[in-house]
Amino acid sequence: MPRKTAPAEQFGEAFFRRFYLNPKTRVVTSKEMIRRADLIAAFANHGELPVRSILDVGCGLGLMRDQLLRHFPKAKYTGLEVSQYLCDKHGWIQGSAATFEAPRPFDLVVCYDVFQYLPVRPAAAGLRNLARLCHGVLHFGALTREDWELYCDKRRTDRNVHIRPAEWYRKRLARSFINAGSGMFVRRGAPVHLWELEQVEVLRSRRGAPAWSARSSPSPGWPSSVACSRPEMGSWIACGESVPFIRRERIGCPSGFPTSST
Repeated sequence: MPRKTAPAEQFGEAFFRRFYLNPKTRVVTSKEMIRRADLIAAFANHGELPVRSILDVGCGLGLMRDQLLRHFPKAKYTGLEVSQYLCDKHGWIQGSAATFEAPRPFDLVVCYDVFQYLPVRPAAAGLRNLARLCHGVLHFGALTREDWELYCDKRRTDRNVHIRPAEWYRKRLARSFINAGSGMFVRRGAPVHLWELEQVEVLRSRRGAPAWSARSSPSPGWPSSVACSRPEMGSWIACGESVPFIRRERIGCPSGFPTSST
């Protein structure tokens, strides 16, 4: 099982060199993060959301910044990062997802691969804070217990994290956001319309368990697992990314993306 998280000082030069810069040990490439930025922008544009402000929580090396600004050239980008090393190097605002305050909420908030580094109380506070910081679209992903048990390449994944069930995140996010799948969440009351079939709903059996999950098939003949991210991205099924009816594959699971340090 993963170890418990270390203090913020763990996110120094050695951490980012190992997980993001060294071709032999890195868990993500810039091309993969560019594709994720394209996904985020496509969703916001599909919903006709005017994006004038972007908050990247745990922005790390800023691998999505330039691509997001290509899609939204008039937007103001704010990078939030707990790592003193990266704040000194890139000029990010130093702060935590749980306590950061802003004078007004942001149109687009990105918080990818961050919350597994937070203990339970700061994580719960951080989810409440994301609701305060976002009045449009949130892109959220975090390593979950299901990801760890079913999908992660444990040789590459950072073990210095807190693991929680995906449902722990889903339940808390649902208080303020509508889950649109692929890690996209729409703030309740935001000027973004979602058709009924664009919203993710996890049906539950009489005993309260999900009617379909990573371990169950929705009907005879369907694959035995229902969610998988694209293997070429070296990614996994974060709490908001699960979609039904895709064959499960055992894939590499980066746990400490550059966004993971908050």
